[in-house]
Amino acid sequence: MDVVNLACWHFVRRISFWMTGLRSEKTLAFWFIPALLVCVLVLSGLCLLLIQRQAGSEQNRLREQERLSLDRAQQEFRQRIEQQWQSALKTVPANPAVQTALQNWDEGLAPDFLGFWLDDSGVLVFPNYRFLSQATALPSLLQQALTRIFASEGRNGSNHEISTTEETAWRQMLATAERGEAPTAVSTAAAILARSQEGSPSALALAASVMLLEKEEISEGTLIRQAALVDAWLNAYQDGSMALSSDVLPWLRRMHEQCRHRNEKESWLLREKHLFREIRRIQWAEKFLSRLNLLLRRQLYNPARGELPLQVLSSDPSEEPFLVLCAFQSAPSFRLIGIVADLQTFCRTLEASFDQAAWRPPELLVQIRRADSSPQTASGAGASDSSLSEQRLLDPWAAQFTIEASPRNLKTFQRRALQKNLLYLTLTGLTIGACVLILFMGSRALKEQQRLSKLRSDFLTNVSHELRTPLTAIRLHAETLESQLARMNSPSAASAETIVGEVDRLSVLINDVLEFTRLENDKKRFVWERVDLVAVLQGSMQLFSQQLADAGFAVALDLPESLILRRADRAALKQCAVNLISNCLKFSPNDKSILLRLREENGKAVWETEDRGIGILPEDQPRIFEKFYRSGSLDPAVSGTGLGLTLCKAFVEAHGGSIEWEAPVSGTGSRFVITLPV
Repeated sequence: MDVVNLACWHFVRRISFWMTGLRSEKTLAFWFIPALLVCVLVLSGLCLLLIQRQAGSEQNRLREQERLSLDRAQQEFRQRIEQQWQSALKTVPANPAVQTALQNWDEGLAPDFLGFWLDDSGVLVFPNYRFLSQATALPSLLQQALTRIFASEGRNGSNHEISTTEETAWRQMLATAERGEAPTAVSTAAAILARSQEGSPSALALAASVMLLEKEEISEGTLIRQAALVDAWLNAYQDGSMALSSDVLPWLRRMHEQCRHRNEKESWLLREKHLFREIRRIQWAEKFLSRLNLLLRRQLYNPARGELPLQVLSSDPSEEPFLVLCAFQSAPSFRLIGIVADLQTFCRTLEASFDQAAWRPPELLVQIRRADSSPQTASGAGASDSSLSEQRLLDPWAAQFTIEASPRNLKTFQRRALQKNLLYLTLTGLTIGACVLILFMGSRALKEQQRLSKLRSDFLTNVSHELRTPLTAIRLHAETLESQLARMNSPSAASAETIVGEVDRLSVLINDVLEFTRLENDKKRFVWERVDLVAVLQGSMQLFSQQLADAGFAVALDLPESLILRRADRAALKQCAVNLISNCLKFSPNDKSILLRLREENGKAVWETEDRGIGILPEDQPRIFEKFYRSGSLDPAVSGTGLGLTLCKAFVEAHGGSIEWEAPVSGTGSRFVITLPV
């Protein structure tokens, strides 16, 4: 703040000096200190602005990339779902009575999709399941398979101390398993399975099968029996002899878990896959079968139901995430066909594919997660910053999921932004340093130039004043000598007359130099009054009447009777006219003609001075009003200081007018047009 106050005080002080008339101090060197401080302050503010804008632009760029990535991810989700639906429609068997073809069609779908068909009664055509709230009795084929697998256990059943009723044996099996008596629990489970009868509760047999898988020691022989046991249950579900039931779902999940523990071999991987599909069928059938039947009943008597659009059903946010796509068919065998998407698995697979997507920037991480789960942090990303992440709903079809795009590594992003800020700061510092250096060197050069200019002005002023006194004496004595010689009819009278003329010409040059030094030193004082410009031009032309006549010039005057300028300096206008007429005399060696024209036009006085002399070369035209400038093509014998047109331009502009050079219509010579306010 002290620096700012000092700069402001210095600035106000300079303004006060200028307003009080100390105009001699109004130089660029005088303004160097405040200009330097202002430049430093402005550039410092510019540096901070650039850093802020850069940080904002970096975040805006990240946000834009996140928005584009989320748009592409949402499009990817919808496209893949629709592609699965179209693929399912194209590959559906024409004859639903062939169970093998329907099963192959269902298994040919993606791992996270299921297929289903409903007839007019609302029964699933394939899989040929009935969904019941409780498990049904054990079917005959499954009972025979279990008896065959555990035939030896059935023959030795009397050696086991188990109750005669299956339910009591089942409870005894669970109790021994809880006590950690694995061999007893395994033998009890095997006995239950061996003694199972057709019509026995299937839930008890499934529980005994799971207990055997969990408690039995794994060996080559037991793995074979366990594989046969799992295959028996899978065949029962896949051929439709077992109904879908919610109360067996926990046991199927435990059986699936045991298959996952034995997945070193490919056969167990297939069993795990098939069990997972059965679990998903039970889950979605429990939630959607009633809704599908309601949809079917509503359109049961609609003859145009085959033309209805795609029907989309989704689960509640609090339930397992499923998405059902179905459509009515015109085929008589079945009426409603559809696919079921396990959104949890599908979104996990879709998220994994984002890492290889070409549209995803490498510095971004795109994640799909449940809306009720906490955000995940990428490895090595550090603390997450919600201001740098973009989140939205994945899709209206998947209301349980949100999709989020965030920097893969927050520290890397912040470090890159910091590096750019340091780069901007360094560049701005270098710019400030360069400006300070330029101002410093420029100030030194300017001071030196001002010093030399002052020396030149002082020298010219002193020399001019020193020359005027002897010139006045020379002219006085030359005029006296001329009059005496003229009375004596001496031939030397012409020489005396030449001396007087040269003294007058030298006086004009000295006057030009003095006027120029006054202008440069801001000491020129104009006397403003009402001036008749016609009288000024006529008086100036009268001064050169003898010289023009002796040189053989044709003079043409196109002047009005009077043209009054309300605010003008008579001496300055007269000197302008004298300088222009003098140039016509000096630079018209051949075609000796002068035209002086004056008119009033649009409230301005237009004054033209035209000759037929040597003109001005194109390369010299931009510089004719510069001080001390003389064309290199001029004859050195032609006298001049290069100040005449400079003084004319300064005097005219002081009157609020302008002066321009134009080429005459004839193509040779020069025409100077001066415009002055009336």
